[in-house]
Amino acid sequence: TIIDKPYLGADGNMYDTSLYDFDLTVEDSGTNTLNWDGASSSNPEFTELLATDLDDTYYVKVELFSPAAAKRPKVAFAHDIKLNISKYGTWATTISIPLTTTQTFADYVAVITKTGNTYVVTDYNTSAVLASGKIASRGSLKAPLLKRNK
Repeated sequence: TIIDKPYLGADGNMYDTSLYDFDLTVEDSGTNTLNWDGASSSNPEFTELLATDLDDTYYVKVELFSPAAAKRPKVAFAHDIKLNISKYGTWATTISIPLTTTQTFADYVAVITKTGNTYVVTDYNTSAVLASGKIASRGSLKAPLLKRNK
């Protein structure tokens, strides 16, 4: 989800951050995208890793693209991007991804290891466990901040 807020465009008109294209996909260990549900023009984006999917290590990829040049902001601002991951009825965690409008971003942000009905979510860069089993980890309750590779 990108939190919608108005901004002043380079052309002097007001626009909304929903103009930014935010895509979310999940890839298997062979880098095959499971589905493209989360790569639409919707905001928020939504995709699922189903219980019927094979046991594997899955990678959550986030992409952010800026709007047309005239609609880019006059002054750069921070995006408030949140990635909500949950195992329905069991646990949920929120990951913050710090970006500014001067960045176009495409990178892996989380890893989901699926073994039967057990899912372990880790930070892609630090391998810190964000959620697992029946409860979310203590750190994930504080909305961990992902640091991305440069």
